Amino acid sequence: MIHIYRYSSYVVGWFHLMRRLVINLYIISSTFELIATASVIDSVLRESWAKESLHEVHVAQQTSTKYLAQAHLKMHSTVAPNTKGFHTVHPR
Repeated sequence: MIHIYRYSSYVVGWFHLMRRLVINLYIISSTFELIATASVIDSVLRESWAKESLHEVHVAQQTSTKYLAQAHLKMHSTVAPNTKGFHTVHPR
Protein backbone atom coordinates (compact mmCIF):
# COMPACT_ATOMS: atom_id res chain seq x y z
CA MET A 1 0.00 0.00 0.00
CA ILE A 2 2.86 2.39 0.76
CA HIS A 3 4.38 1.73 -2.67
CA ILE A 4 1.11 2.59 -4.44
CA TYR A 5 0.81 5.84 -2.48
CA ARG A 6 4.41 6.74 -3.21
CA TYR A 7 4.10 6.04 -6.94
CA SER A 8 0.75 7.76 -7.22
CA SER A 9 2.23 10.88 -5.65
CA TYR A 10 5.02 10.72 -8.25
CA VAL A 11 2.47 10.39 -11.04
CA VAL A 12 0.39 13.27 -9.66
CA GLY A 13 3.55 15.35 -9.28
CA TRP A 14 4.60 14.50 -12.85
CA PHE A 15 1.17 15.48 -14.21
CA HIS A 16 1.27 18.69 -12.19
CA LEU A 17 4.72 19.46 -13.60
CA MET A 18 3.55 18.75 -17.17
CA ARG A 19 0.49 20.93 -16.62
CA ARG A 20 2.67 23.83 -15.45
CA LEU A 21 5.02 23.27 -18.40
CA VAL A 22 2.12 23.42 -20.89
CA ILE A 23 0.73 26.55 -19.23
CA ASN A 24 4.14 28.23 -19.29
CA LEU A 25 4.67 27.29 -22.95
CA TYR A 26 1.25 28.72 -23.78
CA ILE A 27 2.13 31.96 -21.96
CA ILE A 28 5.48 32.17 -23.77
CA SER A 29 3.93 31.51 -27.18
CA SER A 30 1.20 34.09 -26.51
CA THR A 31 3.85 36.62 -25.53
CA PHE A 32 5.79 36.00 -28.74
CA GLU A 33 2.57 36.27 -30.73
CA LEU A 34 1.81 39.62 -29.11
CA ILE A 35 5.33 40.84 -29.81
CA ALA A 36 5.04 39.76 -33.46
CA THR A 37 1.65 41.47 -33.77
CA ALA A 38 3.01 44.66 -32.22
CA SER A 39 5.98 44.54 -34.61
CA VAL A 40 3.67 44.22 -37.62
CA ILE A 41 1.47 47.08 -36.37
CA ASP A 42 4.56 49.21 -35.78
CA SER A 43 5.92 48.61 -39.28
CA VAL A 44 2.52 49.33 -40.87
CA LEU A 45 2.20 52.57 -38.90
CA ARG A 46 5.75 53.63 -39.77
CA GLU A 47 5.06 52.97 -43.46
CA SER A 48 1.82 54.95 -43.38
CA TRP A 49 3.51 57.82 -41.52
CA ALA A 50 6.32 57.78 -44.09
CA LYS A 51 3.81 57.91 -46.95
CA GLU A 52 1.90 60.68 -45.21
CA SER A 53 5.00 62.77 -44.58
CA LEU A 54 6.18 62.14 -48.15
CA HIS A 55 2.80 63.40 -49.38
CA GLU A 56 3.13 66.47 -47.14
CA VAL A 57 6.61 67.18 -48.54
CA HIS A 58 5.26 66.81 -52.09
CA VAL A 59 2.41 69.24 -51.35
CA ALA A 60 4.86 71.71 -49.77
CA GLN A 61 7.11 71.47 -52.83
CA GLN A 62 4.17 72.10 -55.15
CA THR A 63 3.06 75.08 -53.06
CA SER A 64 6.54 76.60 -52.93
CA THR A 65 6.96 76.06 -56.67
CA LYS A 66 3.64 77.79 -57.27
CA TYR A 67 4.63 80.77 -55.10
CA LEU A 68 8.05 80.98 -56.77
CA ALA A 69 6.39 80.96 -60.20
CA GLN A 70 3.98 83.69 -59.09
CA ALA A 71 6.85 85.79 -57.72
CA HIS A 72 8.82 85.27 -60.92
CA LEU A 73 5.84 86.38 -63.03
CA LYS A 74 5.25 89.35 -60.77
CA MET A 75 8.91 90.35 -61.03
CA HIS A 76 8.84 90.21 -64.84
CA SER A 77 5.45 91.86 -65.14
CA THR A 78 6.65 94.92 -63.21
CA VAL A 79 7.43 97.46 -65.90
CA ALA A 80 10.32 99.73 -65.11
CA PRO A 81 10.95 102.81 -67.28
CA ASN A 82 12.51 102.00 -70.68
CA THR A 83 12.68 98.22 -70.09
CA LYS A 84 9.31 97.07 -71.52
CA GLY A 85 8.94 94.50 -68.74
CA PHE A 86 12.36 92.92 -69.13
CA HIS A 87 15.50 93.47 -67.13
CA THR A 88 18.06 94.11 -69.78
CA VAL A 89 21.55 95.53 -69.60
CA HIS A 90 22.06 98.42 -72.01
CA PRO A 91 25.56 98.92 -73.36
CA ARG A 92 27.02 102.35 -72.70
